[in-house]
Amino acid sequence: MSFTPPQPGEHTAAVHHDVLEPGLGDPMLEPLGPDNGVEVRNISKRFRISTEPMSRMSALFFNRLIAGARRRDFWALRDVSFDIKRGQMLGILGVNGSGKSTLLRLITGISEPTSGEIRRLPRIAPLLDLSAGFHPALSGYENLFLNGSIIGIHRDELREMLPEIIEFSGLDHKFLEAPVRTYSAGMMARLGFSLAVSVDPDIILVDEVLAVGDLEFQARSAQKLLEFRDQGKAMVLVSHTSSAVNELSTEALWLHEGVVKLAGPASEVVSAYNSFLTEQVRRQGRVEGLAGTQSVIGIRPHTVHFDEVTLADAPGRPAQKFETNGRLILTFTMRAEQVTRPVDVMVVLEFQTGTVVEEFFASERGFQPVQLGRDKCEVSITFDPLMLLGGDYIIELTAVEAENPDSVLGVSEPAKFTVESKFVNFDVYPAFMPVEFTTR
Repeated sequence: MSFTPPQPGEHTAAVHHDVLEPGLGDPMLEPLGPDNGVEVRNISKRFRISTEPMSRMSALFFNRLIAGARRRDFWALRDVSFDIKRGQMLGILGVNGSGKSTLLRLITGISEPTSGEIRRLPRIAPLLDLSAGFHPALSGYENLFLNGSIIGIHRDELREMLPEIIEFSGLDHKFLEAPVRTYSAGMMARLGFSLAVSVDPDIILVDEVLAVGDLEFQARSAQKLLEFRDQGKAMVLVSHTSSAVNELSTEALWLHEGVVKLAGPASEVVSAYNSFLTEQVRRQGRVEGLAGTQSVIGIRPHTVHFDEVTLADAPGRPAQKFETNGRLILTFTMRAEQVTRPVDVMVVLEFQTGTVVEEFFASERGFQPVQLGRDKCEVSITFDPLMLLGGDYIIELTAVEAENPDSVLGVSEPAKFTVESKFVNFDVYPAFMPVEFTTR
């Protein structure tokens, strides 16, 4: 991946896109470099945002100069340049609002840049919203033909591809004959992803779609993306999971507030990005380190104690080994030397590499903060299904004041366990693991 700025006098005007769908004569300029799949040069994107509400009628008659004074410019991207070579997967990292999705929309041609130039190969598979274009009243079969026609696949060609699409989706015939309004989000993702990857694209854009569906489908989807990479496709992966970018991407780009903060080998960019996130957490006064450390800012020793942290399987038997998509029950007790204000619990789940798989406050998942005293309060966290791939893990619990999460009251000993899985491990995890809390 290179970041060569255009030469003086080189044309950088916004590219006009007449056709948005791939395979239908997209007029997008092709790359100048024979080894490149995508070339982005000095791309900037501006949005005009109203600073004061105005009705349509008022806007119609309002003087344009005065109306302009009621708007402000928001630059979602500023002077972004990079190349993606054939056979390369570029991972894009960044917090919410950094410009990742805007960049993908510009590459697909959904919207136009304010300035700059994009050149890419013509046939593109944008895996941005896998349910987009599905008609809820039509069956799965009917939606496959409808979406196939939208992306330029002839009905006869789709009929030949249909067995492969259905096999990859894993959906039963009875579901494919039912209206898609009856589908779960995971089934919609399976159908949309299976159709998109059945096309022979030059470029694949992936925006967080690996975080949907069950774990087996996530693993097969990741495997399919690696096959595309080996076939010489140019690929872009946008994910909030830095471990997915590190595992699947060869190069990475870190966007922050619309500008390129760092670009280079995926391992180096991911390391810098994780360090940035860790520093952000420190500033918020939560945990001083994310990778197994128990050094905590603002902790008041002996305020809250964690006792009897145990792990159990589905029948409720003590266990240290679990299976993917099985059940894990974590039970612990909390007590305090004196009556406390309502206490919340932060749960941190880490993979053996130190990667944080999940981090959330229990109150975000249905837990009711409790007042503690000398009497013990027993809490159980049930992970069902246990959507983790094979490897060793650690769960650590941190007690905080519910109304002031910066105030840390106590930290548990780490609970270690192993997951055994028949799936290939790509370190790709869902963004939201299903959990259930019970308190006694």
